Amino acid sequence: MSLTQALGSAQNSLLNISRGTSTVARNISRSDDANYVRRELSNIAGANRAPQTITSRAQLDAQLTRTQIDALSRSAGQEVIAGQLDRMAIAINGIDGESSPLAGLTRLQNSLQVWAARPSDETLGGAAVDSARTLVRGLNRAQQAVGEARLSIDRLAQDDVASLNGLLQRFKATERAIAGNDDTSLTAEKAMDAMDERDNLIRQIAQIVPVTSIARSDRSTMLVTSNGATIFDDTARTVSLSLPVGSQQSRVLVDGVPLPAAQGSDTDARGSLSGYLQLRDGALADQERQLDAIAGQLISQFAETDLSGGGAPPAVGLFTWSGAPAVPGATAIGTARSIAIDPAFEANPNLLRDGGANGASTVANTSGGASFSDLLNQRIDALETPAAIGSATQISGTLTISQFASQSIGWLDGARSTASRAADEKSALATRLSENLSNEGGVNIDEEMTRLLQLERAYEASARIVSTVDRLFDTLLASIR
Repeated sequence: MSLTQALGSAQNSLLNISRGTSTVARNISRSDDANYVRRELSNIAGANRAPQTITSRAQLDAQLTRTQIDALSRSAGQEVIAGQLDRMAIAINGIDGESSPLAGLTRLQNSLQVWAARPSDETLGGAAVDSARTLVRGLNRAQQAVGEARLSIDRLAQDDVASLNGLLQRFKATERAIAGNDDTSLTAEKAMDAMDERDNLIRQIAQIVPVTSIARSDRSTMLVTSNGATIFDDTARTVSLSLPVGSQQSRVLVDGVPLPAAQGSDTDARGSLSGYLQLRDGALADQERQLDAIAGQLISQFAETDLSGGGAPPAVGLFTWSGAPAVPGATAIGTARSIAIDPAFEANPNLLRDGGANGASTVANTSGGASFSDLLNQRIDALETPAAIGSATQISGTLTISQFASQSIGWLDGARSTASRAADEKSALATRLSENLSNEGGVNIDEEMTRLLQLERAYEASARIVSTVDRLFDTLLASIR
């Protein structure tokens, strides 16, 4: 090998070392960036057959990547379900159920039993009406909490849709940045940064809606949802939200195609949007129906009946509502929101003992005796009499009002427990898969420092060759002079 060739080889080696050092330094500087994929060094033959070091993006296992994205999507949907059920349970039942409808019913029953034992004590009558008022306020507050939860979920879902459309626009810009780079070997740092950003955007999108990425030979990517609807194909498709009032189901529409509805406490929801809509149309609606059923039974059980034989229908008594004086049917909507204490009973608690709020035909204590307790005992018996519960409440059967209220608490607590356990499991799986992916494509400082040390030694060797060739050239030139 001539001195010129030796010098050229050493200089090429120094150039490659410089490129390698720059790549390793970049890896180290980005080691804390969870979205950064490690840059790797490889050697190829250059145009003049001299070895050339190039930088490429580490190849991530495609199956592991897809599994991690799916796990992130499932975890996001489950976290929504678990978090919202926790908040709803505390808002409705309080800590340990101390403000639940069941607790209010128990206090009312106790007050009625104490008053029935001493019906002449009007102070006990006032205490019974106070217990009823507390129960009513609890039902009003619980139904209000459900309504507020629905409004909150609507806002969160709308925010998700806005975020998703924004992410898709960013994804479009990233795709253009990748396609606009002519270096098909992907050595350009700009292209590799854009690919990092693209992977990050896919993970963010997956936490809102279920998404699968399909790579193409031209390095572009198409995104489709779990039911095959295209969400991105060269351009972003419009994502919209339908939040109807009433019995119609809310929907997420991707380019006009609805995403499938999710169900279950251990939900099959993938992405936060599915979780929000499942809660809106599922658990919240079920809880509303349960509260309405409790309120409706109360109004019916304390209604006054025509004792004159005239056949007039029952009319509301202690408990009234927006549809008064009629008694609500089994499927009446909005009773828990509008249930209230009849003002006549506030002014005269003895109406609860004697009857007569709806006229003389509803007076039970016709003798006016202060020790009359028959009507109070009837109210107590009514509270302990089983009634048929419709399946729409998710708690069907023949139950007393207290049994139904107790099962309502159990229904919500069971859903919370299942959702919380599933959230922990799905979050752990997503974390584990993310760690596996990070181990495959992330930066290991120890490995990078080892590479840096190798490059340093290679630099020293190349520098010695350059120095030696330089001395030989000096000697050669000196001999010529």
